[in-house]
Amino acid sequence: MREMTYRQARHLIDDADLLLFGGRALWPSIPIRWWDNGYRAFDPDRADLGDWWRWRCWLTLGDWSHSEFANWDHKDSDPVLESWGSVAGGPRKIALSTLLDRYGSFGWAPFMGTEQERRLVLAMARRLWRPGAHYPSARQYLRTALRRIYCEKVDCDPAGFVCHEWVGTCHRLYQPAGLSATDLIGCGRFGAVTRIVK
Repeated sequence: MREMTYRQARHLIDDADLLLFGGRALWPSIPIRWWDNGYRAFDPDRADLGDWWRWRCWLTLGDWSHSEFANWDHKDSDPVLESWGSVAGGPRKIALSTLLDRYGSFGWAPFMGTEQERRLVLAMARRLWRPGAHYPSARQYLRTALRRIYCEKVDCDPAGFVCHEWVGTCHRLYQPAGLSATDLIGCGRFGAVTRIVK
């Protein structure tokens, strides 16, 4: 994975670009990174790798536990690069530099759509925005995991979105229920991920 400093990358990051974060909290970050580690115990394409592959499935953490997307706030004369997502306490907008300080680094994948598609992503986010909504509980994470298994559609309720579903819904991905960071990276709407450091 390529690496850049925030100073180098800031002017390249645009509206609707995918932002990925790797939390270290015991709940919910570590279980999410374990669930989405890139290894699947019963992957038929990897059956020839045997026990080594299965052990790696159980012992590896993925890079990313949380996703949001970028938004330039041009309200003042000095534009602010924000990260927009669904987190504890509900939907939020926060300066991306603040999240860089909190996480130490983040992943950035440029959105491959047109300017019109970028505007549609932001319009969908504004339509779904509900300040003060309560973040889903452990029950929501379980529901999200089960929806992935049973291929159910996501609820269009920002109070019920986990972060990956928020990004998937704003980007109008088909059936975003149970999306993970790996699914977002591989959906074809974003370029290669670059790790951004201080």
